Amino acid sequence: MTPTASPRGQETLRDALRLAGDDLRAHQPDPRVPHAVWAAMAAAKSAAPARRRSSWLAWIGGGLAFATLAVAALMLAVTPLPQDDLVGRRASVSTPFLPVSGGERWPQLLREAREQGPAWVVPAELPRESLAAMGLPYDPARAGEPVRAELLVHASGDVLAVRFVR
Repeated sequence: MTPTASPRGQETLRDALRLAGDDLRAHQPDPRVPHAVWAAMAAAKSAAPARRRSSWLAWIGGGLAFATLAVAALMLAVTPLPQDDLVGRRASVSTPFLPVSGGERWPQLLREAREQGPAWVVPAELPRESLAAMGLPYDPARAGEPVRAELLVHASGDVLAVRFVR
């Protein structure tokens, strides 16, 4: 079954389309508009070399971004040493802690450490002659050079012990 359209409905649609066409013909664009469109297209065509220069900059920027990403991926792929290895290496390149304060002062410092808190290990550079003062061998020819050391410092600020790092 096909629906049949009434002749009156077709005439109404035909009349509406005719009125719309007449209305469109009455609203013609300004004759200067096509000239303005052609002028804009010509200006865009002359600006094309500037786009080419900026496209090279985009390629360079993209290449730098890719290189940065590759370096970051390589840095993530490198596995750091475990903490146990670092502690073992550090101990192998340093002397044991040597007490600086007298033996009679240690019990008092330990009591104070329980009350005031723990001690800290502080990196320092000491004169090389401090090796001789601790009873360690040193070369007098290199007496002017500093020695890397770590100081065990009490919460009160007293230096408890020192170890020399090679």
